[in-house]
Amino acid sequence: MLATPQRLPRRRASMPGSTAAARLMQPLALTSITSPAIAASRGHEVRWMPAQAIATSQEPNRSSSIVTAARSPSASATSHAIASAIAPRARRSARVASSGGRFRAMMPTRLPEATAARPIARPMPLEPPVTSTDLPCQNDFEIMADPPLLEVGHQTESAREMQPVLKRVLVPVDGHVVAAEVHLRDDPRPPVVFMHGLFASVAIASELFDEPADESWIALSLPGHHPGRLAPGTLPSAIDERLFAQLAEAALVEVLGDRRVLAAGWSTGGFAAINLAIHHPHRVAAVASLAGFAGGRVMGSVGWLQWLAGGLVGRAGLEAGMRVAGWLPALHDAIVRSCAADRRAAAAVPAATLDRMRADFVKHDPASLVAVLAALQSLDIGSRLEEVRVPTWVAAGEQDPVVPPAEARRLATAIRGATLTVYGSAGHLFFCEWPSVRADFAAWRNGLATTGSP
Repeated sequence: MLATPQRLPRRRASMPGSTAAARLMQPLALTSITSPAIAASRGHEVRWMPAQAIATSQEPNRSSSIVTAARSPSASATSHAIASAIAPRARRSARVASSGGRFRAMMPTRLPEATAARPIARPMPLEPPVTSTDLPCQNDFEIMADPPLLEVGHQTESAREMQPVLKRVLVPVDGHVVAAEVHLRDDPRPPVVFMHGLFASVAIASELFDEPADESWIALSLPGHHPGRLAPGTLPSAIDERLFAQLAEAALVEVLGDRRVLAAGWSTGGFAAINLAIHHPHRVAAVASLAGFAGGRVMGSVGWLQWLAGGLVGRAGLEAGMRVAGWLPALHDAIVRSCAADRRAAAAVPAATLDRMRADFVKHDPASLVAVLAALQSLDIGSRLEEVRVPTWVAAGEQDPVVPPAEARRLATAIRGATLTVYGSAGHLFFCEWPSVRADFAAWRNGLATTGSP
């Protein structure tokens, strides 16, 4: 018997429990506990620092615009209890306490029994709110303790060594908008620029790292994907290889100037990473393609959607279907799970990951997604792969139902000196089906420095 679908809220006013959340937030202001997302929306800069650094700092100045969030065990326990009162039940069950005292989103391995034996807890980056309608508990770092505000001149040396904040930059390009989520650290290596897959979002970028807070990276949105958007009236025929490269390069110029990057991507993002290296070789120092492709004709459920997008009637139906998938969780989750290797792997996709992907999916513009989907089948850089002259890592799942592993072997053969890694019994979902992908990526990236590559 099918469960009755429930409409997912899109504005705070319609969110069940939002009134309760607002009532909770009022007394929190009196007890110095608040959400970094709310602090950011009030014009404060949100930074993270160890609790001991706050304890040793001087008397605060309340007029400062810097909000420093402590990561202390007692504060995290208190904040988790508050977050549990207003967060969905599925979100609560997906969190565990780490040894550092903060709560992290769980990232299980592919097999359920392996998850039970060796749970993996990973931190996810803070996503700053874009509009006042964003929910207060939308982030993985939901509610943390808010210590006294610190004036810049009163900060201790420890306070100056706080973790960088994840910043969102929206770059207009000829009527289009590209979103870049920027997390840069003092690292001599080229920063990782990660491009997500079709229907996903910039939020998936942190899945490439064991400790994303310790890495220097930028997440770029694909054309037409929230928080970016296509120019009004953009037709599928205008979405080609040059547009993909133009939008990515324009965003990187805005954020990095002429600094070189390690271009990485998953699925369509893998195509985008290779495409950027072809069209802007001065920009790219290395490439990592995860389930990427050179030609845009894909298989499986996404291939069927691509076929439907080829006609006007099919596009209209797809737009309506994507709106339905936004408020019918079972439909959205079924589409994601169809990209796994088999039923067992599909059942192991973490609920927390599905929740996060669905929350981003409902923000996409269906018409833009369908336009990109329709254009995808005409994309082809196969004849230009030999132009990629930088170190390249090609990874794929042996049982990928969307992009067959033969495509990865094609890429590795055509790109001079490419390294190929194929994960056995794995599908398209690198973040939960490829158990060693983060370690493998880190090892390959570290190897670039030892071999003298950029």
